[in-house]
Amino acid sequence: MTIKILPCAKRWNFPSVDLSTRMVRTCVRAYGPSVSREDVKKLGKNIFLNHPYMQKGRELMLKGEYQDDCKGCYKFLENGDDGFRTPYATTLSELSKSYGETVQSFEDHITRPDYEEKYLISPQARELEVSFGNICDLMCVYCDSNYSSLIEAEDRKYNQTNLQFARNPIEANDDFLNAFWKWMEEDSIKDIHIIHLIGGETLYNNYFYVFMKRLNEIYVRGGYSHEITLNVFTNLNNKSSVNKFIETVQSIHPNFRFNLMFSNESVGAKAEFIRSGLSWERAQANVKAVASVERIKLGFSPSFNALSMTSATDFLMFIRSLKKNSSHQFLCGNNYISTPQGYSPFILSTDFIPYIGETLYFLSKFGNQFLTNESVEKLSILFESLRGGIQNNSENPTPQLNRDRVDFFRRVNLMKTRRNADFDSAFPEYRDFYDYCGTLATENA
Repeated sequence: MTIKILPCAKRWNFPSVDLSTRMVRTCVRAYGPSVSREDVKKLGKNIFLNHPYMQKGRELMLKGEYQDDCKGCYKFLENGDDGFRTPYATTLSELSKSYGETVQSFEDHITRPDYEEKYLISPQARELEVSFGNICDLMCVYCDSNYSSLIEAEDRKYNQTNLQFARNPIEANDDFLNAFWKWMEEDSIKDIHIIHLIGGETLYNNYFYVFMKRLNEIYVRGGYSHEITLNVFTNLNNKSSVNKFIETVQSIHPNFRFNLMFSNESVGAKAEFIRSGLSWERAQANVKAVASVERIKLGFSPSFNALSMTSATDFLMFIRSLKKNSSHQFLCGNNYISTPQGYSPFILSTDFIPYIGETLYFLSKFGNQFLTNESVEKLSILFESLRGGIQNNSENPTPQLNRDRVDFFRRVNLMKTRRNADFDSAFPEYRDFYDYCGTLATENA
């Protein structure tokens, strides 16, 4: 299927900053450049929203050209959905306001072959993602050393390295931090309404608490009155960091709204395999502790993957069980793993389609009882796309699909070897698929 590539607002208004690697990007589905001290001197605060790399991405979008950064969303476009992309109509609405134009005028201007260069410069950010580095207390199967300090240590133990960016203690990036806070105070905080805070394990990182204090000071000093939603992503595996977070929340300006997003997508032994180091029992206790705090709205941030498809319904049932003690509908994200491709749900065989159908049935029958309407809609679209994609792969297999399945087999075996993980006990329903992938690995050896 030929897809039509249209502009997505996230290339303009959704900057992402890693305070440890000095990486900057717009949209959060691919890596961006790691800026040097020379870059900061040359570009100053422009590195966070209008770095040349970002302008090039916008140029490709306006020309309707393929860009590797967006390949994860192209898979959804092939199935007629937007995936993580901002829908085109919403993109026009959001960006026309940023440029002070009507929707029609803006679309007319950006669809011209000789569009003005000003449309490559973003005037404002709507939401922001900030990463505090890879300090983490878990080793998720689809993660790597760039996002988990424990995996980084494990790789070193086996004389491997997968770091794509040099990491520094955040405070050592003084020039980068100074430019960031200058950009926040002078340009961005007045327009930003959503901030996503991620790790590593966000609550485990000391700079998270420094960040919250500094952000609060800037907001108070500026005399702002608009609400800012803070989506804090956490695995909720550490009791002391959860307690420290709860204390921090109580001291922040009331216009900051906290969504604590529990990063998980399975339950029990399956969750503990997928997120190595997790205690499901402890995480459940921490979920309930957070849910009892009035200023914190509990939400869920699954990363659906090849191993979580058979327990997705169980995970949704767990969320539903929490509703009896909550006055609000829960937000649940629709993220899925696209890389490493060996853990993408699209690699699965048609044997798994009934599990996806079960999840879709559960969402249609019970979803609106405990999830926001938007969450139900987006999750339904995701699982419909997964069902369609898996069926399509079955009917039209490709050499890449076989390579991805071999990658699945090898990655599962790596977990068995390195972490003594009991795959067979946690995932008995995957046995035939695992053996099939092993046959492919033998054939391609």
